[in-house]
Amino acid sequence: MPYRAVGCLILAAMAMPCSAEAQTQTPSKHTPIASVDLAYVAERSLTGQRVFRSLREREQSWRAKLESERRNLLEQQRQLSDGTASDSVRAQLARAFQRGQVSFDRLQQDAREDVLGLERQVAAEFQRLLAPVIDGLARERSGAIWFVRESPVLLWVAPEVDLSDEVVKRLDAAP
Repeated sequence: MPYRAVGCLILAAMAMPCSAEAQTQTPSKHTPIASVDLAYVAERSLTGQRVFRSLREREQSWRAKLESERRNLLEQQRQLSDGTASDSVRAQLARAFQRGQVSFDRLQQDAREDVLGLERQVAAEFQRLLAPVIDGLARERSGAIWFVRESPVLLWVAPEVDLSDEVVKRLDAAP
């Protein structure tokens, strides 16, 4: 899924004192500790869908190119193993096949580098759009600590501190 780029986003909120009522079972105006599932926000919000669309399209384009080249290699391999060609033709086919394999490997590397570069750009754009929403929500809820839910350090999140749905709503409402 292209949303793995989102995992590199780091969210921070201001440390603010919180009252005892901030620890209730339902989200309130005071949420001292909260989590946001960035993959969920990216997938569910219209903004996330729009921002990540270019990445999906680029990945699909590369997959189509790679599949076409793979088919060409398979055809060359079939011709090479056919056994009906003369030795000189078979030698030419073998050289063409080897060049095709090198070309295919380079194409795969180019695709990986291109997609990783675009993932970084898309993640930065998503973070730019998401930061004011998170900041506003954290200030409104008096957030002291906010976690990115995908963090490997976070073992469990109570549903009442997960504000991902609220982030989706506000991100979609942002200009």
